[in-house]
Amino acid sequence: IKYFIPEDGDDEKHPNVFFLKRAPTQQDLTLREIKKSFPIPGNYHFRFLTNIASYTVWLDVVNDDDTAPSFENGIFCKINRIPNKTFGSDDIRKSQIERHSQ
Repeated sequence: IKYFIPEDGDDEKHPNVFFLKRAPTQQDLTLREIKKSFPIPGNYHFRFLTNIASYTVWLDVVNDDDTAPSFENGIFCKINRIPNKTFGSDDIRKSQIERHSQ
């Protein structure tokens, strides 16, 4: 499976590659199986390059049991990191209070 992570500075034209732990046919390859084999720990959002009609698009797959779309006889993913915690205004206030109390 070819992939790139834009937040890591990866280039779509020079993708990374990882292999599945089994050799499924593309018709039954699910997002769950791809996530299970993905080599980098963390939370991610997966988009798959595919053709719809005469257009090439990035298709979001969010249900783990959905089949992963293919592109040119393979799988090509744009994988975005999902932050573990949202840094919000409460965090900023806590940070400012901690700095002033030191």
